[in-house]
Amino acid sequence: MAFPKLKNKHLEKSIYTVEDWAKYKKEYRELAKKGAPKNVILCFSRKFLKSILHSFDTKKISGPYGDFYAIKKSDFGVIGHFGIGAPVSSIIMKN
Repeated sequence: MAFPKLKNKHLEKSIYTVEDWAKYKKEYRELAKKGAPKNVILCFSRKFLKSILHSFDTKKISGPYGDFYAIKKSDFGVIGHFGIGAPVSSIIMKN
């Protein structure tokens, strides 16, 4: 992939700022304090996520991405409705 050669691109407004990153990290720390599970399943299928939520007792945890549910009385959680593809999956797994 070629790097775009746009004149004065350095003068454009940033998509993400340092403040955005700080806010994200704060939300992530808050998520950890709420008892986020140690193991998480990335669920790409809406139908499968619905099945999990129907089959298990879950607690919704707000976070910086998608819908995050802790499966009660276990070390597992599930994330759904977060987007599609490798980029968003890698961001979620990194955190």
